[in-house]
Amino acid sequence: MADVKELAKARYELLVKGWCNNQDIQQFWPCGYRSAKKIMNEINEEVAKEGKKALEGGVHVSRLIKKLNTSETKIRKDYAELNGI
Repeated sequence: MADVKELAKARYELLVKGWCNNQDIQQFWPCGYRSAKKIMNEINEEVAKEGKKALEGGVHVSRLIKKLNTSETKIRKDYAELNGI
């Protein structure tokens, strides 16, 4: 499992990237393949219910953040604190 500094870095980098695939979800929220796939499928189902087209092979990070009850502000703050920014 990643240490706190590595986790904060991975989350920040994905936030900047803007979207994530299954492997990225595993880094963002340390979990296995099946859990990450379940999260991605649930997000894509929510997108479809809204009448929007889901990303092919990924999800927007903003949706992942909302699904996992965290915030962009917290991710940026954690990254800055752990990296002395």
